[in-house]
Amino acid sequence: MKSKQPIEMQSTQTQQIATLCHDLKIPAFFQAYVEQNKSPEFADKAFSDRLLPMLLAERQSRAAKRIARNTKESGINDALPDLSRITYESSRGLKKSQVDELARCDWLRQDRALNTIVTGMTGTGKTWLVKALGKAALQAGFKVFYIRTPQLIERLRIARRDNEMGQYRMRLNSKKLLILDDFAMTPMDDATKDDFLSLIDDRQEDGPMIIASQRPFAQWYEYLGTGLHADAFLDRFKNTSYVIELKGRSLRETTALAKKLRNEKKGKSVVK
Repeated sequence: MKSKQPIEMQSTQTQQIATLCHDLKIPAFFQAYVEQNKSPEFADKAFSDRLLPMLLAERQSRAAKRIARNTKESGINDALPDLSRITYESSRGLKKSQVDELARCDWLRQDRALNTIVTGMTGTGKTWLVKALGKAALQAGFKVFYIRTPQLIERLRIARRDNEMGQYRMRLNSKKLLILDDFAMTPMDDATKDDFLSLIDDRQEDGPMIIASQRPFAQWYEYLGTGLHADAFLDRFKNTSYVIELKGRSLRETTALAKKLRNEKKGKSVVK
């Protein structure tokens, strides 16, 4: 049954509701309310049957905004990496069951921080994969930060120089998932190595990480050297990590070759 209130009263109430929704910062709730008033199917529904869709609309809107905000701050700006686009080939060393497990993000919800190691030669798809996993975590509602290790090393040096190490570490540790790409490729001096290992130590209990490296895990010992922090770091990743070892030819070379063959074939077709 449609409301029998005068149009003037309905208009005044709508304006009041609009103002209250604005003040309470629930715009999606108000938009759902407006849409309901336009739809005959809601005219005779009970109050609770109208309230629930409005609340759900607001929650969905807030979740979408939070994901968009987290994505903007994540350092993952590529639209291309997407787990749904992976081609699984046994020669690549990539198992669908393992990727699916990581994509569900249950490993990020554990009481004890778990980690993921992705290794492989240049061009095998490490960066693409870790960014795709990062995007899956963002969509699941987690805060993520992706950074190449050479950039992290430089930022640690600057933070130490400017006496801002505490603030920088706090910023990184505010993210649920930290992704380090190109690990163990850039030398670190002793001071920077201590800062790096201290940062990792901060995340010991509740800071999952993904680390991608051209070097196999066994060579990380040589890169980090000895010391309590280094031993703790290596022990942590040795015992609490999923491991993906990408193999095969460089995907960049394969893609370039396929493109060349397509162009050659196209050229022959034109000649004919």
